[in-house]
Amino acid sequence: MQVFSPFAVAVWTALAAIILLVRDASVLRAVMLVATVASAGALCATLKVLVARPRPPVTDQVGVLETTYSFPSGHVAGTAALVVAAASLVARSAGGGARTALWVCAVVAVVFVCATRLYLGVQWMSDVVAAVVVACAATLLVLPIVELAVAKWSSRRRSVLVVAILLVLSAVAVILAVDGDGMSDGASAARQAGHLAGVWATEYAEWFSAHH
Repeated sequence: MQVFSPFAVAVWTALAAIILLVRDASVLRAVMLVATVASAGALCATLKVLVARPRPPVTDQVGVLETTYSFPSGHVAGTAALVVAAASLVARSAGGGARTALWVCAVVAVVFVCATRLYLGVQWMSDVVAAVVVACAATLLVLPIVELAVAKWSSRRRSVLVVAILLVLSAVAVILAVDGDGMSDGASAARQAGHLAGVWATEYAEWFSAHH
C-alpha cells in the first residue's frame, strides 16, 4: 500500500514534525522525530544494498510487482520508526489511559503494515522482523542522543543541527523513493541523494552568510 511507502512515510514524518514544532514552539521533539525516522531509513537502505536479498518469486506477489532488494522492509522500517517514535514522544505528557491507547495504536499500525507486506507476497518474514528491530533500535538510540544534544547546544548550533537532520531526511527520502520505483543501483541512488544534499547545503550557506 502506497500510504506506507517510504516516500509517504517521509511526508507523514515532515507533517508530524511541523505539528510538534508549532505545538511546542520548540525544535526539540520535531528534531527527535525526524532524526529517528531518518536514521532508521538510512540503516534500512544501507542493509538493503549490503545484503542484496532478492524479493519473493513474482508468482507469489499479489497485485504488485516489486523486484528491488527485499531485506529489510523499507515500508515496515519507516512506518514502525515513525509510529514508535511519535508514541514515545507524545506519551511523555499523556495520562495513563491515553498512553496505553497510543501504544496500542502504534502496535496495531506496525502489525498491520507487516501483515500487508506478507499478504502481498513482496517480503519474507525475516524482512519485516528485521525492519521492526531496526526501527526500535533507532528509537531507543537516537531519541536520547538527540534530546541531549539539542538541550546542551547553543541556539546557533541548534539551527545547524536542524539543517543537518533535514539533509539526512532528504537523502533518505530520495534513496527509499527510488527504491520503490524499481531502482536497486545503490550508486545511482547515492548520487541523487548527494545532489539534493548539496542543494540544501548551498541554500543554507547563502542564508547563513546573509544573516551573520
